[in-house]
Amino acid sequence: MNLRVFSLMLVLAAAGGFTAAADVAADFSAGNKLYAEGKFAEAANAYESTIQSARTAGTASPALYFNAGNAGHRRVPARGPAHAA
Repeated sequence: MNLRVFSLMLVLAAAGGFTAAADVAADFSAGNKLYAEGKFAEAANAYESTIQSARTAGTASPALYFNAGNAGHRRVPARGPAHAA
């Protein structure tokens, strides 16, 4: 388990109970796996779903929003010189 996921689980466990935290952390990890595989649209959808679950549980984290933003940006096809850099 990487340090980022472990840290997220600790924060979520303290904020909203271990069961909800474990579910959110597992969903977060699934989004990370999709992102690593280059499946950016699927990762963005997974992160958005995780955000909804985390909001309900009161356990949303900045890392979750950061990863959702990155995946959302990467799912848009490159369109010009700014994307080529």
